Amino acid sequence: MRRFLLIVSIIIIIVVGGFFGWQFWKNRASLQENTVTNLPPIESIFTKESASALLSYATLESGALFGVKENGSVVSMTENGEEELFSQNLNNVVSATFSPTGAYILFETAVNGLTSLSVLDVTNKTWNPLPGAISLGAWHPSQDRVAYLKGSPSPALVTFDIKTKKTAEVMPFSLHDAVLAWKTAQEIYITGRPASSVTQAAWSARIADKTIRKIIPETPALDTLWSKDGVRALFMGKSGRNHTLFLTNLAEETALENFANTLPSKCVIEGTTVFCGIPNSIPSGSLLPDDYEARMFYTEDAIFSWDIISGTVTRIDTPDIISVDVYKPTLRGDRLFFLNRYDRLLYSLPIKELESSN
Repeated sequence: MRRFLLIVSIIIIIVVGGFFGWQFWKNRASLQENTVTNLPPIESIFTKESASALLSYATLESGALFGVKENGSVVSMTENGEEELFSQNLNNVVSATFSPTGAYILFETAVNGLTSLSVLDVTNKTWNPLPGAISLGAWHPSQDRVAYLKGSPSPALVTFDIKTKKTAEVMPFSLHDAVLAWKTAQEIYITGRPASSVTQAAWSARIADKTIRKIIPETPALDTLWSKDGVRALFMGKSGRNHTLFLTNLAEETALENFANTLPSKCVIEGTTVFCGIPNSIPSGSLLPDDYEARMFYTEDAIFSWDIISGTVTRIDTPDIISVDVYKPTLRGDRLFFLNRYDRLLYSLPIKELESSN
């Protein structure tokens, strides 16, 4: 009798486990099949800024607009159209970030699973490799200097001056596949590359006194966005199967939970205001932020602003049909710029006019 009950119990476990396993992989399969076929319409309130699909872009203080296409070519965007400044045809570009002046671009490329960093001088069309890099790099907030982590034999946080071609060690430090943010002249933020399966913390490295401290505790699936002045951080973490977005003031060590049902890559913090694309829904079973970054699903976003001080939330786009998947937004003057993942073009919309009319 006991043998019979044991066999029945095993069969029940296998059946139940198989059912839930099938449900999980069915959701994963549905994500993998989710590709864009018919692009939704773009409402008239959005201005198309680029003619080409872009990997990244920069809005400079001067008002100039630059972009990097998915093959690594560099373009400028004006009222008269798009001009190619540097032509290349790469198929291994992972990311590209502009220096504060726009004169240089930090490229991350991947070959056979190994990443490398190089700086492109757009004017002179020359390259400066950053040997030994084991992290993403970050530009100084106002100078043509790059911070990154280098690997063995002496792992360390270092800076590279583009003009002098000199590398300076800040302090010994090791974290493979890290992401850096250089928000103030004397402080560099360090996190691991976001992944749903990884629990990690965020660190602050002080250049002047060569000290490092933890500023965000170990958090599953940590994904972080920093404000321009480095005072605030918007970060996502996972609790069980649920993802939560927090807004923290690093100076006051305070945090607001459940800020919004969105991802940090859909937001920008400008002073005491947060602008975000808020998805209508996120598919169940999604691994965040991995699946979103891998384009396994797309979202339909409404765009909101949130005044941190007053708590006022305002929708700043008013289309009847949601038609954008907001990615990497930035604010320049009275316009919000963003990449629309549906067509990978750069768009903008006027903030003050829309806020005053709502």
